[in-house]
Amino acid sequence: MGEMKEVRCPKCGGAIRFEFRATLSADREPEAAEALRRGTLFDVRCGCGFESTIRYPMLYTDMAHRAVIRCTGTDDEEVLRMTAEEVRKTAEAFGGAALQHRIVTDADDLREKAEIFHAGLDDRHVEIMKPFVLQQLREAKPDLPVAYLRFHAADGGETFTAYDSEGAPLGSFPFNRRAYEEGIVPNMPLGPEDNVLFVSPAWTAEYFARRAG
Repeated sequence: MGEMKEVRCPKCGGAIRFEFRATLSADREPEAAEALRRGTLFDVRCGCGFESTIRYPMLYTDMAHRAVIRCTGTDDEEVLRMTAEEVRKTAEAFGGAALQHRIVTDADDLREKAEIFHAGLDDRHVEIMKPFVLQQLREAKPDLPVAYLRFHAADGGETFTAYDSEGAPLGSFPFNRRAYEEGIVPNMPLGPEDNVLFVSPAWTAEYFARRAG
């Protein structure tokens, strides 16, 4: 359970109460974890009808899928450096090799990582798969202004959703698990150097650069 807090509604000035969770265990709080994966955990609504999303740092754990994800709520370099230092020390103290530790900067990344691990997938291979899917999508629909993809699975079916550069969704299509399992995983091996805290498009670019070298 979290702690009840209040923020002021920018529309009417009234108090909006919400449940602040510094930590969330998917194993102990499955309903809250499902709300996180659906992208609704941080949503708030005022009595006047105003709706918004509250952003704050969170530690998310899913021991059933060996995942520990820290959301910093900021992309400040010093905060990220200190968080990475803390995570490394914690991982070493508690046998980090048995768990997948990740650091993300916002709730959207947290939601996606939580869904990927809950689906039994490796977020590194999902990120490696994205450039191939993006290329196919751009070739098939050259007029679609797709900038990036996100994995979704909360509604039962696994999908990739395409977004434009402003973050607006452009549509979803099925995630090809067969291509993931038979194409990406066996042909895109991961080594010790890929046991990283930040798995992002920047990491993916580094991965392909190493393979090209």
